[in-house]
Amino acid sequence: MINLYSADNPLITCCGCVCSEACLLETTGEPKVCGCPRFICSFLFTIIDILLTPFLVTMHFFKIYIIPCITICCSRIFCTICCALNVCKCRYRDCNFPANDASLGEVDIIKKKPNLCNLSCCCFKIKCECHDPFATTIKWKRARNLGKDIETGNAKHSKEKMRLFAGKIEPSDICQGSLGDCWLLAAIACVAEENSDKIKSLFLTREADAFSCYQVRLFDKHSHRWRTLTIDDRVPVRSDGAPYFSNPHGNELWVLLLEKAYAKMLGNYHALEGGFCADAFTAFTGNDSIVYLSEDETGESWSGGRDGLSTLKRDKMFSVLKKCLKANMLVAAGSRHDGKTDKDAPSQGIVHGHAYTILDAATCNGESIIKLRNPWGSGEWTGKYSSLEDPSWMNSVANTLRGKKIVHEPGTFWMPFTDFCKHYSHIDICVISVSVSNLHLEVNEGSGVCGLIVGVLKGFITFCLCCRGCRTIWFPQRKTTKQIVADYIVKS
Repeated sequence: MINLYSADNPLITCCGCVCSEACLLETTGEPKVCGCPRFICSFLFTIIDILLTPFLVTMHFFKIYIIPCITICCSRIFCTICCALNVCKCRYRDCNFPANDASLGEVDIIKKKPNLCNLSCCCFKIKCECHDPFATTIKWKRARNLGKDIETGNAKHSKEKMRLFAGKIEPSDICQGSLGDCWLLAAIACVAEENSDKIKSLFLTREADAFSCYQVRLFDKHSHRWRTLTIDDRVPVRSDGAPYFSNPHGNELWVLLLEKAYAKMLGNYHALEGGFCADAFTAFTGNDSIVYLSEDETGESWSGGRDGLSTLKRDKMFSVLKKCLKANMLVAAGSRHDGKTDKDAPSQGIVHGHAYTILDAATCNGESIIKLRNPWGSGEWTGKYSSLEDPSWMNSVANTLRGKKIVHEPGTFWMPFTDFCKHYSHIDICVISVSVSNLHLEVNEGSGVCGLIVGVLKGFITFCLCCRGCRTIWFPQRKTTKQIVADYIVKS
């Protein structure tokens, strides 16, 4: 009865039978799972929920805010005692994802060198080449010890210690490293842009842990269930102490740890080389994702056949994208691998075979334009409407954009949608679920106990007094991404 439509609770007990989500939400007219009409199930649950309103709201408030607050306070007291006894040096080491080459996989930063070992028998001794599963060719370091200076980027002159979350989560917090996981970081940037609370809800560990042990919650599409991954904070670093892979701009751990948790779920870091943002969207939200593919080099038409959606012309594709972005859905795009567009047009700053976050879309002076972000934090479009041109165009469309971000940020740019269709081959779309599982306690690590108290008070005001609890318990996102996009197509 609680959080009925959440991916965490796919089965619902009703009138002595088991109803699936399809029973309550089914719209195709197919036979019902439990044999009872859909409206009867919905009516019964509505009555039960109304009667149990005080209990449900109170229970979830304690579960989301009070219990984590008590847990964090007890953890802080325990860590203080351990540090006083000099026990904190015994930090957690993840044996299932160790700090060696096995966890890296076949990434380019590994320089393969055969290990010589001696094999002896009663008659002779020989040397052979063998692989040491515990060998490491690069240095690993605790992420919380990086202590990178925000301004200078110098690891040796730290002004602020690393935290799990330091202030507001923004797409600019993410910067790609030496790993080809732009699709993953672009997806993370999408979530950070549209619903930063979703990022925080993935971390069951709410703040930087003294023992370097973190729990991250991701959805495994192969097993169709949420998995809780326990990891340590050891990451591969360069000779100057900077991380090899994702490199946050500030003193925040969440990007590094989220990337590592995803790598652990797939087996190693090499498994992150190449992929679709749609897969990452599903891992973060637990919802299905759809992919639209360009049918030709000009991008005149986009096919959604793999997801059972109709083919869209360029103008209608833009209209659907605009509605998806307005509804705060996750949208990303991948550039063409060969870089070839109509008439072999130059790339004009677009990286070939690279994933980008789509941030916004607008129509200015009769022309459709779209805003994107490169997860590198650099490398921007140099054609029309680019930041490298005279910015006078911003003045002419300022009224049309109506307060939207038109100020230049590193790695972000506007471009005409016609050029977008020439340079990009696929578009990934996913809806963000709205349920109690997405809510979390605001810790504010830098404020000590005061941060926890403020977080609980804010939770009480929004969850109980502003009816946020009622909305998330009884009115979560019921439609799938495919259903929502199909509705947008019909209405466009």
